[in-house]
Amino acid sequence: MKFGKKTAFAALVAASALVFAGCAGGGDVIEEGSGDGGSGDGEMYIALVSKGFQHQFWQAVKTGAQEKADELGVKITFEGPAAETEIAQQLEMLTTAIDKNPDAIAYAALDPEACVAPLEQAKAKDIPVVYFDAPCDRATSDSACRRPTARSPVRSPQSTWPS
Repeated sequence: MKFGKKTAFAALVAASALVFAGCAGGGDVIEEGSGDGGSGDGEMYIALVSKGFQHQFWQAVKTGAQEKADELGVKITFEGPAAETEIAQQLEMLTTAIDKNPDAIAYAALDPEACVAPLEQAKAKDIPVVYFDAPCDRATSDSACRRPTARSPVRSPQSTWPS
């Protein structure tokens, strides 16, 4: 799927907003940029692949992301393995998401090394990737969001994709 820089930027902003909505846990959402980009050919689609699905934290992330998606008019899918030990299942979910050619992917890595190859495929397809909670080993994404702690509060997106 080919699209312009405006669409990629809009997808990144929307994915970041969704991720920050989930990571914020009901607090303020940090957003940057403007939403004036986009392909104009329909609803934006963002795939979220988390570390899990059943834990209360991941349910809160899903709820926050869905609320923000509804507010922005963005279609999302939210997947995660049944247990945070099921790396192979998570990688299948990531690969399936990439195959669907979303406008962006939000990803929380269970294994920071195993996700490198699939995320390089996403990069080759010009699919922006935003990490949340845990990144991949290599800088193959456009942004990161981690769980806020006293020592590391949620920060605005930082570009880590090499030029």
